[in-house]
Amino acid sequence: MSIISILFICIILFLVVYLLYNHLCYFSNRSIPSPPIHSIIFGHLYDLWSAKSYSEQLRQWTRQYGSVYGLFEGTRPQYVISDIKVMEEIFITQFARFYARRTAFANRIVGKEHFNVFSANIAQLWKKQRKILNPTFSGAKMRRLLPTVEACVNVFMKRLALIPNGTIINIYELYKRLTMDTIYHGLKETDLTDLSIEALHSLLIYVR
Repeated sequence: MSIISILFICIILFLVVYLLYNHLCYFSNRSIPSPPIHSIIFGHLYDLWSAKSYSEQLRQWTRQYGSVYGLFEGTRPQYVISDIKVMEEIFITQFARFYARRTAFANRIVGKEHFNVFSANIAQLWKKQRKILNPTFSGAKMRRLLPTVEACVNVFMKRLALIPNGTIINIYELYKRLTMDTIYHGLKETDLTDLSIEALHSLLIYVR
């Protein structure tokens, strides 16, 4: 093997190592705390999979690293945020820049034509569908739904009160039930006559 070939291989290996190292330093370069990584391929997924409770593991990391820290979902960096002010900045002040969630693996398989307003992450599609739904979710109508939402939350709190103290539960399941209860009772209280067929179709797909 010639010297040029060896040199070329060394350069390629150096670039691969450099890019990998630079990627793994994504959070440290931004002064964001992050738990140690035990797998280059799976990132922190291995720790989450091996934990008894996904939410409990996140809670432990939140206690250890603070209200804003970073995780690697495989090789993809993501932030875990529980700071109210940061969340307000993202969801309200800077909402136009954070208009959608990451494209789900299932959506990448089924294609763009099966996106709905709750899973769309394409700027133009999202803006179009939000414009269609805006009349239904106006401020006046949302205020009219407050008693319904409050009643659903009260039922949710009663369910929590039935759980013995010190019991570890997967509260995500209860939150999903609260969400469905709110949607169901909200639809009964909401006038859907001003909702287009396209928007109603998207809404019904999500409820299902």
